[in-house]
Amino acid sequence: MKLGQRYSICAEWNEHLQRMRGYAALPVCGKKRKYIEGAVHMAYYFMIDTYITEDGNREEYDFYIEKVRPIVESYGGEYLVRTEDVTCLSDKRKPQRVILIRFPSKEDLDECFSSKEYQAIMMKRVNSVDARAVIVEGEP
Repeated sequence: MKLGQRYSICAEWNEHLQRMRGYAALPVCGKKRKYIEGAVHMAYYFMIDTYITEDGNREEYDFYIEKVRPIVESYGGEYLVRTEDVTCLSDKRKPQRVILIRFPSKEDLDECFSSKEYQAIMMKRVNSVDARAVIVEGEP
């Protein structure tokens, strides 16, 4: 197994996964990603519940929705779910919109949402809806 430069996932953990599961986690390194050949990597999922309030500005949020997709995709994000067709199973959690985005790495996710492009539109979302997000690591 070739490792090369500094990775976010340590070599020992990759070797452990290789022995225990038959595959290794896929490390990443900086803007130019270097991967272990044949390895299975862990993806990062960005999950958002959006609560659209009556006093929010729907036009502003719609503008955000239109502009955010190409930014996310330019950083390797892939929309798996982006819908307002939501069935709520709890009275305590009733989002009107749910979004699930898969990123190839935590670094890609962080770079996307800290980018100048995203920062330029972020306040459109902040000022128009209540969005609650979590980041989850998992298999692709």
